[in-house]
Amino acid sequence: MHNDGSHAPEVVPGSGADGLIPAPDRAVEAPQSLHENTSPAYSYPPGHKDDQAYSSAYGTQDEKLANVTAAESGLAQARPNKRKRLIWIVIGAILLALAIGLGVGLGVGLSQNSNDEDQNAETGDSQEATQTDLPTTTITPTSATSTPTSSAVTSGSTGLAQFSCNSTETTTSESGTPYIQECYTQYQVNRPSFYNPSNTTLSNLGGKLTVYTFQDCLDKCDERNEAGTNPPCRAVTYYANLTKPIQLWGGNCFLKNDRGNGFQTDPVDWGHTASAYMSCLNETCWGENV
Repeated sequence: MHNDGSHAPEVVPGSGADGLIPAPDRAVEAPQSLHENTSPAYSYPPGHKDDQAYSSAYGTQDEKLANVTAAESGLAQARPNKRKRLIWIVIGAILLALAIGLGVGLGVGLSQNSNDEDQNAETGDSQEATQTDLPTTTITPTSATSTPTSSAVTSGSTGLAQFSCNSTETTTSESGTPYIQECYTQYQVNRPSFYNPSNTTLSNLGGKLTVYTFQDCLDKCDERNEAGTNPPCRAVTYYANLTKPIQLWGGNCFLKNDRGNGFQTDPVDWGHTASAYMSCLNETCWGENV
């Protein structure tokens, strides 16, 4: 009788009936083993501590945090210091500018004062100061006559030297040159000359002279002409009261390049001042002075 599978009782594979050795079902015997972690347990490296601070060649984590905090604090402090330094630099620059401005102002003021003093100084070849800031009066020659001073000084730089003047009167120097006197007047420099106002400006000649008589002042004019010095001397102004003119100009006798118009200025003693010009200026010699 042929047996086929359709008539054979149902055989469960692995049950032993099929001739195979049944394998125990581990899932059934120990179902929990399928869920157990069969991988080897993780082991930490030696010396591991969960709470140990991380460290490296640059220091511990806490040290680095401290360094960052210190750096931020340093920057915070540096900003006010930088601001203060900038403020002091600005203040210093302002003070320096003020000092320079003050120095320049003082220098200009001193220079102006020096220039004013130079303009008021009657020196050798420089021109006599014109007292434009003081009242001046044009003097018309008169017949006024002054008597010689008594006890006249003959040396020094103060006091009253010999003085005698007769306006419009001709006097002669020791060398024989005739001069016409004009009492109580000065021939001021930087003003037009009397005879040639359009072409000749009055100026001083020679150095700072101190003499003690009117005659001596006339002789100084002659000496310049005898030496052939140009321009020639044509007139003089003499201050018998030595004190003020010597203080102002360094002398009391001034040689002139021409006759001037008579002026008076307050700082000197005009009652003891006289001028004189060569009498030939009325005729021919004034033209040589142009």
